Amino acid sequence: MNERQEKAIDRLFREGPGGFTGGLSAEKHLAITGTSRPTATCDLHDLVEKGALRRFGECRYTRYRLNLGRGAVMT
Repeated sequence: MNERQEKAIDRLFREGPGGFTGGLSAEKHLAITGTSRPTATCDLHDLVEKGALRRFGECRYTRYRLNLGRGAVMT
């Protein structure tokens, strides 16, 4: 994971189960990391491929949640 990804994952854990209502979006990732929209999207897709996040929704309604395994997901 790169620094931006670590920062976003850390923030998700700190927010806890009730933290990001609706999940993490590219826009929220942008605000957390201070990166560009294309980089935020790339980071999030990479975290899904690595199994750290699960993706929900489509297009502008895409949200990401921590993948805690065994069907458990933390928003």
